[in-house]
Amino acid sequence: MGFCILQNMMRFILVAVLSFFCLHSFAQNMFGLQAGIGIATIKSKTLIPTPSFAFVFSQKASRGFNMGVALSYQRYSFNPQFSDLTVQHSSDILSISQSSGYLAIAPKADICLSTDPDIHLGLSSGVGVLVGGDQITDFNNSLYTRSHIVQDTRDNISRFIFTVKIELSEYVFEDKNFAISLFQEFCIVPSYLSTNQAQARVPDNNNFYIRTSYFSFGVMLSHKYGKAHKKQAKTKTPQEPVKKPFHRSPYIED
Repeated sequence: MGFCILQNMMRFILVAVLSFFCLHSFAQNMFGLQAGIGIATIKSKTLIPTPSFAFVFSQKASRGFNMGVALSYQRYSFNPQFSDLTVQHSSDILSISQSSGYLAIAPKADICLSTDPDIHLGLSSGVGVLVGGDQITDFNNSLYTRSHIVQDTRDNISRFIFTVKIELSEYVFEDKNFAISLFQEFCIVPSYLSTNQAQARVPDNNNFYIRTSYFSFGVMLSHKYGKAHKKQAKTKTPQEPVKKPFHRSPYIED
């Protein structure tokens, strides 16, 4: 199932890149820093906005198309609720509270959709590595006493995740050296952010396996090290021949 999702995502990126490869807009060499706020899209009792950062380097590959790499950090924070103590036949897991941060590196394609206004489409896909996180699981202790216990299940957090990101950015300021843009990014995570490694109390409970996507928005400051515009070929204007002054020869009689 996961392999099929991955295969379809890679096909989508390839088709999108090939479709826009021949656009007649202008791309620039640049590197920049993104800073924003993101939130997980999973249905949750509490969703906490978390910071997201990225360092992006891109170089012109062709007209209207840049290729580069992005080093990004995203933190996923969610608390899905699966059952309640007021339900007579409640499940063993009541809720899972997780907060985990991932550092990811991925190749990134940047496609200029229009120049006025200056709008770009970004596509990237890569692997994220866990750099810190916590998970607490609330278990139903007894169906009769309506009590519960809380356990640390951080071992369930996935060490690696696969991400596919689609980004839209609009440039609001631009000069010869710097540019400021606003971005909106949707991150698809086909892999699980939580598995069943802890073997806490319910070894085979599917509630441990959690997927979510991630939406973020923010601002990017870029430095351009390429030429902002193509140099037009200098055309030489034809010059009129210089007329030499006429000197009358002394040997010519009137």
